Amino acid sequence: IAAGIRLVEAGAAPRLLVSGVHPNVSLTDIAALAGGSSTVYDCCVELGHTAKTTLGNADETAEWVANNGYRRLIVVTSDYHLPRSLILLRDAMPGTELVGYPVRTAINPEQPFKTLRAFRGLASEWLKWRVTGLRDRRR
Repeated sequence: IAAGIRLVEAGAAPRLLVSGVHPNVSLTDIAALAGGSSTVYDCCVELGHTAKTTLGNADETAEWVANNGYRRLIVVTSDYHLPRSLILLRDAMPGTELVGYPVRTAINPEQPFKTLRAFRGLASEWLKWRVTGLRDRRR
């Protein structure tokens, strides 16, 4: 989220959608977590509260893109999650140019065996990516 806020502050994107936010989380909560200028939150950050899965994120984002008339989207997510996210987003909005913006998180794909958490996270994401890729090829 902080990386997305920085992109808006730098003028690289006009607005930011944070998709899949728990219904009890507010903009104030996000600002306290991610930092950034209060003026950016006032004008340019929107929370999506409906998505519960990555597929749901794609649907929620596609609706937001259509409602705002965007043709280009910077997709900010963790580096290990980005490939699957892009597949699902392309399916949900085929006419939109998607630019991946990977963010390094605590799960480092370059060190899959460093911790059990990293291994589990990467293995789970790899399996989901494979299934998503197979599903995508059948269309």
